[in-house]
Amino acid sequence: MNRRGFVSSLCVGGAALLGGCSGLRQGTRGKPGTDDEEGPVQDPVPSPSPTPGPPYADQFDRVVNVVRAGADPEGGESIVSLVKEELRDDTLLYFPAGEYLVDDRIHQLEFSNVGLVGRDATFVPEPGMEVAMFDFGRANRASDILLDGLTFDFTAPNTGPRPLNVQAGGQMVVRDVWVRGTQDIGEGMMRFDVTHPDGTGVVERLRLPDGSTREVDSAGCLVGDNHRGRIQFLDCHVEGFSNNGLYAGPERGTVQVHGGYFANCRIASLRVGSNSYVSGAHVRCDRSPDDFGNMRGLRLRQGRNILIEDTLIEMVNVSGSEGGLVLAPWLEEATIRNTSIKVEYDDIPAIRLKGPADAIGLPGGRVRFEDISIVGAAAGGAAVNVTRRDGVQFEGILVEQSGSNRDGFVFDQTNGATVSDATIRVTGEPIVRRNSTVRTVNVRYPGPRDQPPLP
Repeated sequence: MNRRGFVSSLCVGGAALLGGCSGLRQGTRGKPGTDDEEGPVQDPVPSPSPTPGPPYADQFDRVVNVVRAGADPEGGESIVSLVKEELRDDTLLYFPAGEYLVDDRIHQLEFSNVGLVGRDATFVPEPGMEVAMFDFGRANRASDILLDGLTFDFTAPNTGPRPLNVQAGGQMVVRDVWVRGTQDIGEGMMRFDVTHPDGTGVVERLRLPDGSTREVDSAGCLVGDNHRGRIQFLDCHVEGFSNNGLYAGPERGTVQVHGGYFANCRIASLRVGSNSYVSGAHVRCDRSPDDFGNMRGLRLRQGRNILIEDTLIEMVNVSGSEGGLVLAPWLEEATIRNTSIKVEYDDIPAIRLKGPADAIGLPGGRVRFEDISIVGAAAGGAAVNVTRRDGVQFEGILVEQSGSNRDGFVFDQTNGATVSDATIRVTGEPIVRRNSTVRTVNVRYPGPRDQPPLP
């Protein structure tokens, strides 16, 4: 099949998923590898060829079995020169089972319709190597890339190049990529930018479970400044990074996250910005790496047109944190609904809504919470902390925090806020108003505080 056939098959398979939020199957909250984890109902990318031979072989004009072409599958000799020689337009490079040594950057900035597919293929970087292993594409220079079944071995000490840096238009497909081992040098793990406004990307079952050491200041997966199109993350696992986990808050383009497990990262385990949709994600902090400092769960960094739904956030053990769900000062508009937050660590809010940056000049009413459950045994502080966010709305809220001296809501310098159809069961004050006006409608205060707060 030629390039047009490959792109057509991508578009047909991914139309429902890449067209927007409607019609998308919500992801699961299960941790990868457990029985409750499911894949997407509809396969958004082309499936491997049913006939024997390299997967996807019928979707490229040219297929190269790299071992037959001379690559060493036992890791004794570098594959860099061979890959550079064989990788060209409308070409699939197939890596049979084995270990492949990469001792330098494989740099391919211009291409059209290329693929790297492995079957039990593991890529081993040269010790001390810090440049990207596979550096593919740049804006307006590359389109259509498929990467499937690639494992990177980072188990040796002094290991940490960026495995994949992909910046391309057209269709980007990344599936079943796994990094085994902890990154202890370099900076940054994966990067995927869809560089054209009409381009689409799917990153499915990306596995980064072993994270990085504190010294490298590494984000697990970055959607960078050159992103312009739409990219979707399906059932990914990102954990233990010294910077953000999934760092997907570009100023432009669209990001969608469906399912997946994001855990124990410094700054935020999952971070999104403008034009983002998160559904069915599981975000958890349950261990405290040395010197990680501020470990937020889910952070909404900036912009508008953000929807978070059907997501679970758990804050069990951290080295420090502003909260489970943190809305930054540059955040203009967001809706969070059907989401559960569990907080067991003392003095940490489930929700922290910061005052807007002065340059934004926000009118009120653009941040809304619907059907939110906040539970756990955290003591001290408050479950919800709101500062200078006029018009914020909380509807259908359950707050049950059993730790001592724990307040429900604290509003600071906030006017026109609303709390409706809520149950607040805490050991401290249900609602604290500090130079704020808060309207309550159908709010229950069972438990240790049976009386409503003073106006």
